[in-house]
Parts: sequence; structure tokens; C-alpha cells
Amino acid sequence: MKRLLIAIAVGLTVAASGAYEGGSGGPYPYLGDNFRAFVQDSYTEAHSGSPGDFYEWFGTVFTERAPEFAGVYERDLPRFLDAEKNRIDAIQTPYAKTAEEIRVGRYLHQVVKKTLLKFSLDRGFEFYAAERLGERQCLLQSVLIAGLLQQMDIHAGVVMVYRNIQGDYSFNGHVAVLMKLSNGKDIIVDASDPIPFVKHQGILAQTTQYGYLTPIYAKDSSTIVGYRTNSGQQVEPYAVAPLDVDYVRSQFYYYRGERTPDGIIALKHTKAGLTASAYFLEKSVSLRSANSLAVYMLGRVYAAQGKRHEARVEYRKAWALQKAYGWVPPSIPEALHG
Repeated sequence: MKRLLIAIAVGLTVAASGAYEGGSGGPYPYLGDNFRAFVQDSYTEAHSGSPGDFYEWFGTVFTERAPEFAGVYERDLPRFLDAEKNRIDAIQTPYAKTAEEIRVGRYLHQVVKKTLLKFSLDRGFEFYAAERLGERQCLLQSVLIAGLLQQMDIHAGVVMVYRNIQGDYSFNGHVAVLMKLSNGKDIIVDASDPIPFVKHQGILAQTTQYGYLTPIYAKDSSTIVGYRTNSGQQVEPYAVAPLDVDYVRSQFYYYRGERTPDGIIALKHTKAGLTASAYFLEKSVSLRSANSLAVYMLGRVYAAQGKRHEARVEYRKAWALQKAYGWVPPSIPEALHG
């Protein structure tokens, strides 16, 4: 099949040393400003605490609970990250570097399991809930893994999953980590699964724009050797990037809007709950208007508030976005024509 080689305008740039230079998928390294902004948002919306609370807590639980990592015996998290970065940067061949990247991805899957012991859909996306309650959810755990990988100069970011391991569809119902390996291949890390590397059947990522892609896996392997668009075009791994920083930040606000008490998904809405859902979802859309799930859910909030015209405007936007991405979930036309 003729391959479509898609060039990314801003690209994922790798310096000769292997350093993560940025690009459309990042950066938001764990100790950097963008990651700290994710944490700050959480504490701001909690109206108490600060990012330092999270960093202090996670550093402590890493020291106390994280399994040992052969070759790096630092138990202080920043020093561990720096030591492993130096180890990876010193590796000369792509094959050996890839093997170490995979080992780190497997290790961080274990770290999340050992340090964030509770899974919570209601609060697990909040960094303050991680610190105070030990809770996690797919977005937070994936951003945490990606941020730690980036801190070690390993290309990584998050993608939305719309077809899971079994091939079941959802409207961007899950988040996982996409690692960009030094051998030119990709691999998906998912801390919601018992094994670190999984074979999701469909993701939302970036090429020249956001779009749905079907990973093509090597035989008997979780390594991704290519992708196929929903129109049947084949895309090389180098031309696929994780979701950008603003999309990620938007998704945190999406979950705040979805999960707010007495809000849009509650069995019984309240006026105050819907107002809070609208606030968070409007913030989500303002951060990344291409976040079609947030656009759609904002339409649902408006509909629940009796704002039928405003709801239909959002549904139409969501439909147009999803059509451009390559798949329209049934919930959008049902909402628009309901």
C-alpha cells in the first residue's frame, strides 16, 4: 500500500544528544513550568494548598514505595530522574537506547501502581486528590508518566483512546501514554492495565492536525510500526505526535466539568451543579476549542439548563470536529436531532 508520509509542521525534534526539544506533543517535563501549571490548576480549583504539596508528597512516596530500578540506586526522585537521563543520553546506538526507554516505561508503570493506590473516577484527575487521598485516574496517571519520561528526555505524551484493547468504541473515553522510541517505533503505556504495554485499537493523536488513528503493531508485539487513518491512509510513526499541552490542560478541565457534584452526569442535577459544570467546560473549550468531547459535553450542559439554541451550536461544532478527525460517535447526531 502506498504510504502517506505526513510532515508535522512543528514536529517532534530530537537533538543529536537525544534531548527532548519540544514539539506538538509537549513538553511538560515533571519539574518544568507546564507540568507545574497542571498541578497549580488543581490546587487553585480546590481553593487550598499549592503545587509544592504535591511535589513533596510524591517525592516521599517515591522514596518509600517505588521499586528499585537496576543500575540507578538514587531514592530521591529528582536525582533519580537526572541520573537516568544521563544514562540514556550516554547510550550511543538507537537499539540500546530503545531497550532502556522500554525498561523505563515498564518501571514507571510499576511506580504508579505502587504510589497511587486508589482509582477514582470522581477525583482521580486532581493532583490534590493524589496527594491527599492517594487517588488516580487515567488522565492524571498518564500525564504523570509522560512528565517523568520527558524529564528524562524520553519522547512521550498522552493520547485519547477511542477504541480499546478489545476494539470497543467510546467517545475519547480513556487516556494513555504514547512513547516515541529511539528506533523510530512507538509503544503505548497504560497504568490502568495490569501489564505496562497494551495494544489499543484506536487513538486520537496529532499528524498535521488532530485525527483518529489505528495503530499497526508488529507481529506478536506491542510495538507500533505504523498507523492507519480512518480513510485508509498509512502514516509513519515519526509523523504522529501526542496531544499538545493546551489539549491536555483542557482535558483536566473537561473532567472537572463532567465530574462536578450535582452536575451534568449526576443522577439529579441542581442549578448550582450545572452552573459549575458549565464553568469548567467553558474553561476547557477556551483552552482548546478543538477538544470535541468538551464541546459536546458543554452542549449537554446548555441543554440541561434549557438553552436549546446554545446547545445546538455546540453539538454542531462537535460534529464538525469529529467528522474532521475521522469518526462521529452516535451520541452527537442523537443529541442534535433529539
